Parts: sequence; C-alpha cells; structure tokens
Amino acid sequence: TPDQENPMDPPGFDEALLGLRPGDEKDFELTWPEDSQSIHAGKKALFHVKIHKIVGTTKPELNDGFAQMVGPEFETLDALKENIRTTLLESKKQQAEEEYLEKVLDALMAQSKLDYPPTVVEDQIDSMVNTLERQLREYGIGSLEQYLQQMGQTVDKYRESLRPQAELMAKRNLLISEIFRQEGITVSDEEIDERINRMLGIEPGSEDAEGQESAEAHDHDHDHDHDHDHDHDHDHDHDHAATNADTVRALRDMMKSGSGRAVLESQILQENSIARLLAIVRGEEVPPRPEPKSETPAAESSDEATAESAEGESAA
Repeated sequence: TPDQENPMDPPGFDEALLGLRPGDEKDFELTWPEDSQSIHAGKKALFHVKIHKIVGTTKPELNDGFAQMVGPEFETLDALKENIRTTLLESKKQQAEEEYLEKVLDALMAQSKLDYPPTVVEDQIDSMVNTLERQLREYGIGSLEQYLQQMGQTVDKYRESLRPQAELMAKRNLLISEIFRQEGITVSDEEIDERINRMLGIEPGSEDAEGQESAEAHDHDHDHDHDHDHDHDHDHDHDHAATNADTVRALRDMMKSGSGRAVLESQILQENSIARLLAIVRGEEVPPRPEPKSETPAAESSDEATAESAEGESAA
C-alpha cells in the first residue's frame, strides 16, 4: 500500500510494486526529478526487485486491553485518552506561548534601535551550524560536508541560507539581554543551586550530596570504632554510596564555577527576562526593579527619575 505522506524514493517506486506477490520479480526504470535532494537528482536507474513476503497491519480494537498494551500505567482506555488529551493540551499551550513571545519580541523590535557588530550574526550562524553538526553525529549520518553534498549545497551556501534566521535570532537575543540589563535582573546562588539540583535529579528538600556524604562517613567511622567485624555487604553499599556522592559533588562543583556557571546564569537570565517581559505586557503585577547602584546621591536620583520615566513610557 503506497504511503502518500512518505512515498518511497525515487517517486513511483512503490506504485511499481503494486500487484506483485511473493516470489514475483520485476524490472523497471525510474528517474529522479531534477530538483530532487537526492545525490541521484536527474539520473535514471534500472531496478530489479524480488518480492520475498507481504506483511500488513491491523488496527487493534480500542479497549482497556489496548490501553494496557500502551503502558502499565493505563488501566483503562479512558485513562489513556485523558493522558493523550493532557499531553496535547500542554503541547498546544507551549506552542501558543512561544508564538506569543515571538510577537511580543517582534513588536518590541519594531520600536527599538539595535546597533551591533556583524560578528554577532556570524556567531549565531556558527552556533546553528554547530547544532546541525552535533545532530548529524548523533544520527550517525557523517560530516556536515558529506550531508550538504548530498543536498546539493556547499557549507558557504548553507551558512548564507541561515543568515536571515540568524539575524532575527541575534536581534531577539540582544533585546532580551537589554531587558535584563534595564530591569536589573540578576541570578542568585539559590537559583543556580536549584537548577543544578534539577539537572542532577535531586529532589527539592532532600539532603544534598555533600550532606549525605558527610553523614554516611560519620556513621561508618562510628560503626567501625565499635565493631571491627562489620558486615562486608554494608561496607560495599557504603563505598558505592560514597562514590556516588563524590561524583555528584564533583558535578556540582564543576557546574557552579567557570564556564559551567556562566552557561547556567545565561539560561536563567534569559528565562527570568522573558517571564518579566511577558508579565509586563500582560499587565500582571511584577516585583519592582532594584534601585540602581550609584556613587553619588545626585546620580542615583537622576537614575531613578530616568527609570520612572522609562516605566511610564513602557506602560504607555
């Protein structure tokens, strides 16, 4: 049965197989279109096929048994439907939020003057190219050059095709950077710790890795002093737990300093800036901006007046 949404390549291949039965053989010629993204674009090929077997799919009956086949957490079909409904709703909400944010940023961009060096756009293009290269490696497709060659493109042409999107992304990023600068948004150590804990799967309110390690080490020393014939299985469990604690602590230290912390701060700043921007646009109550730091009272007063004026213009 031909798949209309995902036809075989080249066009017409699946139609050429219609009517064949197991054991049948067939020869036929097909040509790839000139505008095909295949490396064989514009070429003709002779195909020889032999049908080994024919398989089909049967739609299962939608009942509780089907739901349980999908996953053990679904005891009934209604439970499965509710899960699908919730998942789709969350997906649509996220999509709507992203589209709304884009409209807000575009509106803000229309009334802003952005001055930036060309390297900002080039850096954004580099980031987009690096992302594609990483995805290609994950999929085992090969190098970027090989992939683009199959697409009939060069690296330079591909970079130029990214330029309009890169310019838009660069401008939006600059706007967000200006928002957290103007609004005085900063990142606290608590926010960094919370983000690291979430990334490491540490539940809120639980003891951190360092605390667990300290407590386990203390308990082990206490038991060792009073009982030299301690159970070997318990020692093994303790060593394993201590190793895990050391690993978690090392990861935490790495992420809390240097480039790791810089990446986390950048992510949190962007998220907090977007959240504040959307709250302002929607007319929601937002915390007051922190007062600007200044060396002299006169400068501080001037800054406050400017901030109040900016807030009035923003509200207008």
